[in-house]
Amino acid sequence: MSHIRVRYALLGLGASVILFVLLFLQTSWWWYWNWLLATSVVAFGMYGFDKMQAKRDAGRIPNMVLHLMALIGGFVGALLGRIVFNHKSNVRSNPMFVVTLILGFVISGAFIYWQVLR
Repeated sequence: MSHIRVRYALLGLGASVILFVLLFLQTSWWWYWNWLLATSVVAFGMYGFDKMQAKRDAGRIPNMVLHLMALIGGFVGALLGRIVFNHKSNVRSNPMFVVTLILGFVISGAFIYWQVLR
């Protein structure tokens, strides 16, 4: 993994953990709802930042990092980021974004089922 990917991945993960801890301490929700919200907020912000950088023709967030955010729980924020910012919305040229959104949903759904509904 390149230096830039690692830096953005750690930034996204770090921001998610900080927001998760703040939510966890302030709410009485099940911890996983806090995690999903935290990672979704961060993923949404990362999609917005990347779109802004694209318009400025400046340094971009690697696609792998955006995929990682969706897979670790930020699939709702990633989906909203794609819609709101019209980011990577061409499915033919960016098919992996749809795949990772679906996979992130399936992973989280399976975890929720395993923890709560079984």
